[in-house]
Amino acid sequence: MKEEVGVKTCIMCGEIKNNSEFEKGRNQCKICRKEFARKRYATNSEKHDEFETKKCTTCDEVKNYSEFWTGKSQCKSCMNESARKRYAANAEKRDEFETKKCIICGEVKNYSEFWTGRNQCKICLDGYDRKRRANNPEKFRASDKRRYAANAEKFREKARKRYFVRAEKYNELETRKCIWCGKVKNRSEFEKGNSQCKSCRSEYYRKRRVKKCINCGEFKNYSDFEKHKLLCKSCMNKEIKKCQNCGEFKNINEFEENRNQCKNCRNEHAREFAEKRRTENPDKYNEYQRKWHAVNREKSRVYQRIRRVKNPEKFEIYNNNRKKQRVENLEKYRVMDRKRYAAHAEKNREYARIKRAADPEKFKEQRRRCRIENPEKYREIDRKHRENRRGLGFVNINEDFEGAHFHHFLYDENGVKDTKIGIHIPKELHTSGHGMHNAFKQKKMNVKALKWLVDNTEGNTKQKAAYLYSKYLDMPAPDFDVMYPKCLRG
Repeated sequence: MKEEVGVKTCIMCGEIKNNSEFEKGRNQCKICRKEFARKRYATNSEKHDEFETKKCTTCDEVKNYSEFWTGKSQCKSCMNESARKRYAANAEKRDEFETKKCIICGEVKNYSEFWTGRNQCKICLDGYDRKRRANNPEKFRASDKRRYAANAEKFREKARKRYFVRAEKYNELETRKCIWCGKVKNRSEFEKGNSQCKSCRSEYYRKRRVKKCINCGEFKNYSDFEKHKLLCKSCMNKEIKKCQNCGEFKNINEFEENRNQCKNCRNEHAREFAEKRRTENPDKYNEYQRKWHAVNREKSRVYQRIRRVKNPEKFEIYNNNRKKQRVENLEKYRVMDRKRYAAHAEKNREYARIKRAADPEKFKEQRRRCRIENPEKYREIDRKHRENRRGLGFVNINEDFEGAHFHHFLYDENGVKDTKIGIHIPKELHTSGHGMHNAFKQKKMNVKALKWLVDNTEGNTKQKAAYLYSKYLDMPAPDFDVMYPKCLRG
């Protein structure tokens, strides 16, 4: 079968290809020849390893394999020398023929269009090299690095010369001609590397450049946008906007400025990101939370109150778990409560006084409910109280009357222990919370009781009450830790 004109059959792969796919005088296509050369080189690589040297057929010297091109029996220096001689011998021939035919494009061109010793013109070789670099970027990048590392100073010197030559040429030109408006202007009117003046470029971009609206997706002129805005004016005037995340149309108030995702989607994304960060670095996150709460204590409390109002069920579950945990670790929590109360004792007392004064009925109701819910606990408290009362004694200054309570001073006018002396005062005046466990309230209660006695009695009783009243006013609060050791208080 006769082959078509311009095509040929490869004897290795059997495919019919264009003549450009074959080298001159070859019946194998270029691809098959390269593949065959690779296999042959791989087969002979072991022989190369065994014999690291090779004898040059021209100079008869034994040299290292690196001094030979692949598949050549002449060393590199001999091949270069023969090439120079051949070039010099053909000088007259080249002068006779100033033109040469490119074997790739087939055009007849001047000798200056060819590299020395090449049958392909510079344009075809550049295209071929660019194609090879595009197909093997990693290989050429590695070879460039090796070449630069071997000749670093040489490359730097070339770059410096090139820079200074261009700088001198540029500095010689004080004025330049704009290729758009045709006016000759000062060099300061041009941006670096541009042939158009600044005014022409700004006018061009003002008229021709367009911008895409992130809401409607249309390309519009820059005049349809406000400065530094991503939404066009028509979309900004609309009351609705489409969320790019959930795809829903929502009110413009549901979006932050210059954002395409609604607040809900952004918050959800922020929560997922925070959860991921908390999982990956728990110690770092906990340390950050402690520092933030220490600096923003009031802000944190407000935030917690808002969260409780918004999520009552969630906090109810949380409180139930806390109660269960407290019951399971009762002793541990008691120790923690004592430490916390001791660290802020005065603050806790002040807080309790304010709460009791704000709603006394509620406080009384709580006491009654506690007595009903914990009868055994309060029965023991009452028993200890009665024993203490019996051990104090009753030496009264005034007579008993209906609805009176007996108040013990616990010490006399000289600050000496005296558990017997006391007075009868109205029940409403005799408040709880004083005694050996609270020296400050004990002194305050003594002064209050004596003032009532001075105002409501006559004769010797009044004189004795006035004397004690004047003494107790100037006397400091009793030191019950010395007068009544804790082991004797019951």
